[in-house]
Amino acid sequence: MTCGKKLLIVLAAALAVAAPAYAITGGSPDGGGHPAVGLLLADAGPAGFQPDCTGALIAPDVFVTAAHCFIGTASNRVLVTFDTQASASSKFVQGIAFPDPAFNTDKKDLHDLAVVKLAAPVAGVTPLSLPKAGVVDSPALKSAQLTNVGYGYFDRSFVFDGIRRVSVSNVTNRSRPSSASRSIPVASASATPAARGSSARRSSP
Repeated sequence: MTCGKKLLIVLAAALAVAAPAYAITGGSPDGGGHPAVGLLLADAGPAGFQPDCTGALIAPDVFVTAAHCFIGTASNRVLVTFDTQASASSKFVQGIAFPDPAFNTDKKDLHDLAVVKLAAPVAGVTPLSLPKAGVVDSPALKSAQLTNVGYGYFDRSFVFDGIRRVSVSNVTNRSRPSSASRSIPVASASATPAARGSSARRSSP
């Protein structure tokens, strides 16, 4: 994948840590394959900033993720890193998240989107390009091979190691996306170990 490609990104359903069997797992280390996919740490109050969701850089200082990532957070302040393996020593960029005000917790909600304005442009990372409006309605996307990229659990031991991983899945898209995976033409998030998880995916060329 080249970072300048127009991507189709799919948001998966919000998942709670209380039900870890539903967390997205597996994949191979991505390395430098998708450098514009980053890890978002949300404000957990007294616990500090905690890994929460994945998202994608769509402009030098704009990061897109899911609105459900901010349910129950102490504030909309975030930290974002694009390291291939996030750790306490990673380089983080501060930002403020702006979830879609029309979002609600219904898993069928297509407003599950948040834009993060970063405090400074991200150097050395080429932002992803958004697809044209209406691309998800194309008959060609009734079935597609999707590349899933994000930070999450490797296996069902649910130990978070901070590694950005990639996997491929074949998805059949019916007339309307299922409640478990709603397609919208934006860059977004991937599985993470905190209270919410979602999956950033792109359609194959």
